[in-house]
Amino acid sequence: GVPMTTVAFSTDAASELDALRAELATYRAGIAAITTVARQAAAGNLEPRAMGIDPHGPIGELAQAVNHLLDLSDAFVRESTASLQHASEGKFYRRVLQRGLLGTYSDAAVVINAANDQMHRGADQLKAAETARLRLADDFEVAIKGVVDELASAATGARGTAQGLSTSADSASQHSTSVAAAAEQASRGIDSVAAAAE
Repeated sequence: GVPMTTVAFSTDAASELDALRAELATYRAGIAAITTVARQAAAGNLEPRAMGIDPHGPIGELAQAVNHLLDLSDAFVRESTASLQHASEGKFYRRVLQRGLLGTYSDAAVVINAANDQMHRGADQLKAAETARLRLADDFEVAIKGVVDELASAATGARGTAQGLSTSADSASQHSTSVAAAAEQASRGIDSVAAAAE
């Protein structure tokens, strides 16, 4: 016969082999789920998470670490996108929330918030320059209107002076004609006196 210890060893070996196979299947399934999630994230989809993996099992810690990384990445992308979207609309109050962001994520949030502040200052300066330009245009318009009014007034005055001069010239012309007529009459009178004297 077969000794008892050999049979017991074979039973223990078989059950140990079954346990190792089950553990290997758990690893394979977990790694496959994590790989799928990682590939989707690499393709730009930050929504999927490695789910259905026992957090206390051998792959659980890896799945939790990958999910946490995706949570941080997704939060950073959402925060920075919202901040920049608002800034593009001239709304500079929306900042990247740094709570929970560490390392490079936090550093990038600081840079984005500083850029947002700089854009806000630039927008305020542009508004001030536009206001000054509009005020200058209004002042220029008022000054030009004043010059035009003065020119119109001067033209009216010049027209009146020209009409006065024309009237004076007409009057002088009439007086000259009268003086010429009187001189001619006087000349005739002198001619008559001279003829009478002869």
